[in-house]
Amino acid sequence: MLSQALAITGINIRSIPERWAPSLVIVIGLAGVVAVFTALLAMAAGFESTLQATGSTDAALILRGGSDAELNSAFDRDSTDLIKQEPGIRIGADGKPLA
Repeated sequence: MLSQALAITGINIRSIPERWAPSLVIVIGLAGVVAVFTALLAMAAGFESTLQATGSTDAALILRGGSDAELNSAFDRDSTDLIKQEPGIRIGADGKPLA
């Protein structure tokens, strides 16, 4: 079994000069895939480190019910007044909530 695999591998390697164009296309294609995958992983790591570095431990994000992002979450004036009265909201030096 191993000798057959080695024999097939040897035949394939020896025949590369005869089929250099398709082999070159495969090598360039694999290099392109590796380059794109590496770039995507680098961007993901950079994005993650950016999010971790910009977060604040003493800030909270409150979303309206049914919202899964900041952009589609809006509160009316009455709701914001209620949120400002909740326990845990920091009070500024002037005695007003910092929300």
